[in-house]
Amino acid sequence: RCSALTGLKLPDSVMGIGDYAFSGCGNLTDVAIPDSVTSIGQDVFEDSPHVVIRCWEGAEADQYCTENGIAAEYF
Repeated sequence: RCSALTGLKLPDSVMGIGDYAFSGCGNLTDVAIPDSVTSIGQDVFEDSPHVVIRCWEGAEADQYCTENGIAAEYF
């Protein structure tokens, strides 16, 4: 629930994102997720209606975007 957060780039050392990790971050628009992330919890971007995920095509983040109706852009 960090309204000041507008973007973030996760480092390659991150392997997973927990449930609701960025939920309520209503101003979040740009998130870069590396292909090292192999698990993403539920409702991670809940209440972040303008978020766009930058990720590798076919990666876990790409699948998460498809399953949850989140816009994706590819590296």
